[in-house]
Amino acid sequence: MRRASLGSTDRAGVTLYRVENGYLRREIFVDRKTYAYMGFRVVAVKDHRETGLRPVRQGQIIGWGALTRGAFVAKPGDRA
Repeated sequence: MRRASLGSTDRAGVTLYRVENGYLRREIFVDRKTYAYMGFRVVAVKDHRETGLRPVRQGQIIGWGALTRGAFVAKPGDRA
């Protein structure tokens, strides 16, 4: 378990991850009690250069996002 800091939230969560292409770690964060989805992050685990792409450095965060609110609605397009 690790403390996940997602945007302006600071919630305890469990991190599940896999390494892709030998240099990108894709992580998802889930609530440690309910296993509800909390967010994601993509981090470079080592320096990488590839033709046509920007180089990345170890530790660089490539992307992230957090689910801060969710609700059930009656039909598609409805808002809570």
